[in-house]
Amino acid sequence: MRRSLLITALLAGAMTCPVQAHAAAACTWQGTALSLPNSQNGSVTATNGAGTLAGYGVLTTVPTSVTHLVAWRNGAYTDYGKPDAGYASSPQAIDKSGTVVGTSRFSYMAYLSKAIRAVPGKKVEFLPQFQDYAYASANQIADNGDIYGWASKRTAEPTIGLRWPADKPGTVEQVPGVANPVAIDHDGAALTGTAVVRGGVARKLGTLPGLTGIYPQDISNGRVVGVGDYNGKPVGLYWDQQLAVHVLPNSSYSTYTGYSAFAINRNGLITGRVDEAHGGNDHDGTGYGVWNQGAFVSTFGDLAHDYPGVVGEDGVVGGARYDDNRKAHPYSWRCG
Repeated sequence: MRRSLLITALLAGAMTCPVQAHAAAACTWQGTALSLPNSQNGSVTATNGAGTLAGYGVLTTVPTSVTHLVAWRNGAYTDYGKPDAGYASSPQAIDKSGTVVGTSRFSYMAYLSKAIRAVPGKKVEFLPQFQDYAYASANQIADNGDIYGWASKRTAEPTIGLRWPADKPGTVEQVPGVANPVAIDHDGAALTGTAVVRGGVARKLGTLPGLTGIYPQDISNGRVVGVGDYNGKPVGLYWDQQLAVHVLPNSSYSTYTGYSAFAINRNGLITGRVDEAHGGNDHDGTGYGVWNQGAFVSTFGDLAHDYPGVVGEDGVVGGARYDDNRKAHPYSWRCG
């Protein structure tokens, strides 16, 4: 799943229909606004695929706005809070028990960040720091309970992969062979800019003649999605479990807004930008669609306002709907 240090998103302010493409094509995406008390804006940034969504809310109940970790289940809202001294906190993953991991920043101007964990009913805590690496993020909870993420010594320096082992509470270790990861799979495999690293072994992502500017973004169950330029056209990309690359039909990405995230779930369901021929707007970065293991299924929701960000195995997509004032409001969508 996509778990990058997009801390700037904190200040901005798929689904599993039946796997058969013909069944999904008949769906109409129905959006539901999620409650966010006392908040200016927020978004869904993680799902456990079992009915719980997690995200952030920019709260206005203090003199200086801060972001809290929040979650929703069956319409009920839970505020996890924030760590002491944390300014902006964002979930990157949530497991079946409701444990959230993510990142917290410490001031409006400085981008010092730490990896955090939030357990329901307990205070948000920092995960152990690795040596003298001042910047860190927790980005995935593996199926065995291990937490994965990355760290750097300074914001402009390369990152290393980290693991907080479930069987060794209070410890952190470097993951061998992982440099500059952009996303982590459910088994701890790391997606880098050019390869998938699993158990210290790197497998290169496939390419095609005419494909340049490749930027992988998300991984799930060994499948990868991202963006690139194919024969001069901006497109979405899909790598299958053999890491062969496929251009997503009718896809695009925005070179203007920087928001063109593609997301994938374990079944290979993908959300991402559609091209202008199918209702997208490359300048504004709006207009999303759905693909099933590389095959185009349909456009998604309100093309002008809906931004899907995470794709659950339970048939739910999470993200944000932007109002006319460009404030983000947390939303979920079902296909029905």
